[in-house]
Amino acid sequence: MSTKVLLNENQAQADSKIHFLNLDYQRGKKMLETLKKIGFEAGSITDWQEVEKHFYTNPDWTLEFNLQAKGYSETFAEAKKLFSSQNRYEAITDAEKEEIKEQYRIYASDHQKEALQLVNSIADNLNRLKDFNIPINSSYASQLCYVLRNKDQNVTVSNESLLPYLLKLEQDIFN
Repeated sequence: MSTKVLLNENQAQADSKIHFLNLDYQRGKKMLETLKKIGFEAGSITDWQEVEKHFYTNPDWTLEFNLQAKGYSETFAEAKKLFSSQNRYEAITDAEKEEIKEQYRIYASDHQKEALQLVNSIADNLNRLKDFNIPINSSYASQLCYVLRNKDQNVTVSNESLLPYLLKLEQDIFN
């Protein structure tokens, strides 16, 4: 299995989605607590009609009259405002959070990984040149290896520019 290389991550978008799922949980929890105050207990509610059926204690009366007779109208209305098909009744788990974050991550393809390895190899090799006292700022690097104005041409090494450093390197070894 090849290793994943993370190119980009939209942390703000993932955090936003997690935040809204937490709000859905808080809303669902508050709704259940509100209904419990008036005698309806459940672990979750998928259809508001099941709640209404519970409060039709006298089928000859309207729902509103049934609620008023027991003094539940306000609390029932408060709970109904909190009901949503999006409500969650269990807190979001760490595994769910990680799954959401994963949806907002972009990983490198095999070609992108190869390009990244090549660029890192170039940087490593340029840094190794420092060990040989060959300067590698942008000006010296462009003198040693240059690309003409056409970006489609290959990079070439300027032996004339490199020769003094190579000769000095040999002298340093023998001294």
